[in-house]
Amino acid sequence: MPLSRLQRVLPLLALTLAACHWLLPYQSAGGDARSAGDSLVDGALADSAAAVCGNGTREASEQCDDGNTVNLDGCSAGCRFEQVHRVTQVELQFSADSNCPKNAVGSAFTFFGQTFVPPVLASVISSGTFNLLIQFLDLDDLAGQNDPALNLGLLDGAPRAGPGYSGAIDLDWWYDVAAGTVDAARLPLNRFPATLAAGTLSMKGRLAISGVGVKLPGPVTLSRAELSVKLGVSSTPSLSQTGGPPGHLSSERLDPALSSFATAGVTEAGWLCSGISAASLKAISIPSPLDSAICKGFTTANTLLDLLVNGCMLDGQSPSSFVTATQPDGEDPDAPAAGAGPPYTLVSTGVATTGCQDKDGATVDLDACLADATYSVYVKFATGRVIAK
Repeated sequence: MPLSRLQRVLPLLALTLAACHWLLPYQSAGGDARSAGDSLVDGALADSAAAVCGNGTREASEQCDDGNTVNLDGCSAGCRFEQVHRVTQVELQFSADSNCPKNAVGSAFTFFGQTFVPPVLASVISSGTFNLLIQFLDLDDLAGQNDPALNLGLLDGAPRAGPGYSGAIDLDWWYDVAAGTVDAARLPLNRFPATLAAGTLSMKGRLAISGVGVKLPGPVTLSRAELSVKLGVSSTPSLSQTGGPPGHLSSERLDPALSSFATAGVTEAGWLCSGISAASLKAISIPSPLDSAICKGFTTANTLLDLLVNGCMLDGQSPSSFVTATQPDGEDPDAPAAGAGPPYTLVSTGVATTGCQDKDGATVDLDACLADATYSVYVKFATGRVIAK
């Protein structure tokens, strides 16, 4: 080819080779084939079609990547943000309303009893003694607006030690999850379906809860339970400044653009209305100082069921009632009836519940009766976002 023609062809050939370079997959310095659609994430080139969860690099649609595939450590086994809340306020209601037309437990407390309960509940929450954690599983909308199918997982835990802790104000604080409330994959043993619409979380059904929130020798069964709570505004999860609580560790590599609802039931209290089984109340010891300092005849061997069935008269000089004697006002539709069924009448020896009669007045098996008999209960609550560990 004449030199003049070659000089004209070479620029065209160079341009063609350059175009092929951009259109075809290219090789990285390490020989790893990448595509033109690759993106730079956290300072590393990430293949959107082949993100590897647990490699310590947040890639593609991952919300975090802490270098492992362990649940309940701030970043899930699937590299998703773990939305966990803790109950920061509980208020036993002392009357019924349109949300909860029956409330046998709350109505049993007289004026004197009603002044005793709120500070006790506030104390166990602010001190970190009572720690009911709620994990939002299968949550597609971290803004907390709409999700037709998610699950609520209930956990027990203890606050991680750190300066400035208050259980009443603990946004993004660390809580070590109790081993007995998770399975081998560190997922909650107690999980219940819920829905989220227009920023309100709702749940209806039967809850059988074991070892959550308080240390119980047996399960708590809530029948015909109905829950509703308005979720709060979203915020960016905080980062730890000390390597301890509060805040997420930088090693979790949270997406800096991520935000999630930080509270629930704050501007408008959430509520739970249900029937609690008499068997559940029998499994819970009477709290001090109700055992002897306040209620005549009661000891630490007595239970909350004994308190409701027998009532409580204030000890000492006052003859005033603290709790009015109250019988079960419902039954569990999923439990077999005892004898002819409800309404049941529980009987006592001293201040201990020792027997049960069915609606015909016949004596029936006590355990079967307690499994079916329920007391209506109504509580309001609020929650705040925390970090499970």
